Amino acid sequence: ESLNLDYSKVNYVLLKHGVANIAFAHVRGGGELGDNWHEAGIGAANKKHGVDDYLACASYLKKIYPKIIAKGSSAGGFLVSAAMVKNPSLFSGVIM
Repeated sequence: ESLNLDYSKVNYVLLKHGVANIAFAHVRGGGELGDNWHEAGIGAANKKHGVDDYLACASYLKKIYPKIIAKGSSAGGFLVSAAMVKNPSLFSGVIM
């Protein structure tokens, strides 16, 4: 399932009060960037691509923001947990 980027009351409150900056990572396996992008991240042999993409995004953001909390559910929960296990020092917390 592709990311749902619809309006979120929780995100609005966090942003309005300066509590958080929010970023969405369009990693391989998601459907946002077309069929080839999706297929490059699905299946047992390719799941690592999405995890590597997520870690690359987190590494970039870590240079700007010292605290990163990762959030994912369903397939995104797998992605977030795999990224956290692979490089736990990148994350201040994880929500699944």
